[in-house]
Amino acid sequence: MLLKSEGIVLNSIKYGEKSYISKVFTFEKGVLTTISSSSKSNKKHLYFLPFAKINLVCYHKNTSNLHRVKEVSFCEGHHNNHENIIKNAVSYFVAELLYNIIKEEEQNRELYRFLSLS
Repeated sequence: MLLKSEGIVLNSIKYGEKSYISKVFTFEKGVLTTISSSSKSNKKHLYFLPFAKINLVCYHKNTSNLHRVKEVSFCEGHHNNHENIIKNAVSYFVAELLYNIIKEEEQNRELYRFLSLS
């Protein structure tokens, strides 16, 4: 089934030459582990920087822990923090802190709204 949701990237690991495995805190399902693949010329890695706010369309299976990303784009209110060193450092710190704290894989809409406003 296709899942369309907003999400906040908590952590990303490069997998092979073209793919990223990411932990994304979504509005609909809580924490999801996703895998995305792209061509080398595509700048898809910018979508999976820590604390990036993204719109995500992925194939969701209840029997699997790893979900394949179909489409990804930035949310309207997202600002590119990768150009400002101070904001980038704070984003990495907050994302790493949330990655270690949030372990539940169920929706928590109040927490998502709080994080998306910051």
